[in-house]
Parts: sequence; C-alpha cells; structure tokens
Amino acid sequence: MSDTNPNTTSDLERLTAFVGTVRTALGLGDDADEAAITSALGTRLGDAAAAVERAKAIEQTWANEKVDAALRSALTAAGILPDFMEDAMLRAKAVGFILNDKGEVVTKPDAKDTIPNTSPAAWVQGELKAKAPRFWPTSVGAGAKGAGFASHTGASMECFRPGGTLTDQMSAVARMGEKAVIDSLKRSGIAVPPWLKGGSTR
Repeated sequence: MSDTNPNTTSDLERLTAFVGTVRTALGLGDDADEAAITSALGTRLGDAAAAVERAKAIEQTWANEKVDAALRSALTAAGILPDFMEDAMLRAKAVGFILNDKGEVVTKPDAKDTIPNTSPAAWVQGELKAKAPRFWPTSVGAGAKGAGFASHTGASMECFRPGGTLTDQMSAVARMGEKAVIDSLKRSGIAVPPWLKGGSTR
C-alpha cells in the first residue's frame, strides 16, 4: 500500500501558483529563488513603512496647524494684547491641545493642571486669564471711584494702546472723566484718540 498522500500534489500546485503570483507582484522572473523573493519583499515592505511614516508626519503637521490656528483665534477673540500672543501660545502648548475623534481642538484627556477635553476658548476664559491677567488690557471695575481714587496716580491706559477696544476706552472715560484720561494718556506716552477733545494732545 502506498504512503503517498493524495493531497500532496494539489497542495504543491497551489503553493507553486501562489509563489508565481508573488513573483509577478514583485516584478520578478519565474526563475527568482527564495532569496530573491525575500529581498524584494523586504524592499517593498520598507517602502511601505516609509510611506506610512510620511503620511503620519503629514497628518501630524496638519493637526498641529489646526491646533495653532484654533488657539490663536481664541486668544485674539478674547482680546489678548498682541505682545503676549507668543507667550500665551507657549503656555497653551505646555498644557497640550490635540484634535479629538470629531476633529475638534481640545485639551488632552490626560492633561495635568487643567480640565481635560476643554476647547481653546473655554481654556482661555477659565484658566489663562486667571493665571496671566497681564496678557490682557487692564480693566477697572465698573464701581464708583471711591475715596482713594486720584487721577494723578496714573490709572492704566492699556486699553488705549493698539488692540484695545473702543468699549473699554469709553468705559475708562465714563469712570475717570475726559480730562483725567487725557492727562493719564499724556503721562503714559499714548496718543490721545481723535474722539477725545477733538484729538488734541496739547
């Protein structure tokens, strides 16, 4: 009785056919041996891995750009002084912002010393303003001047610098009066806006 396995021939044929398909896919001739096939596969796999890494790098660059744009937009909308924009960006990057699964910019889920999954706008308003108030124009409370107020002490006129809002400027005038504001502006070396006393700086 023969020990020959009846499936041996068909298995061999299938394996041969498969190897032939691999040779064709790799652009090798029918006489390519195992070493040639292995070498070609290694090259192809290396190329594929490099392509994957390039794709990942491009994707990360795009994500970083989107995060930066969202942060700058939130900081600008919050009225940050232009001189402090880069300092604020460094703080934001130290906290760590990412794109979530929905493509939204948020703080990292494991971010330390901050609330995770927070939008840039919420982070700016709820955290950065409290930790770095100097990044924003000084705003005095809307209450009365009080007994200790004196215009000659030189109240902050930062809202009249570039980037300040007309609302804050008008509020300062309402609190202090035009003359006190003009005097403070002159002492601070800030140009008096045209709508105050016709813009006279003398």
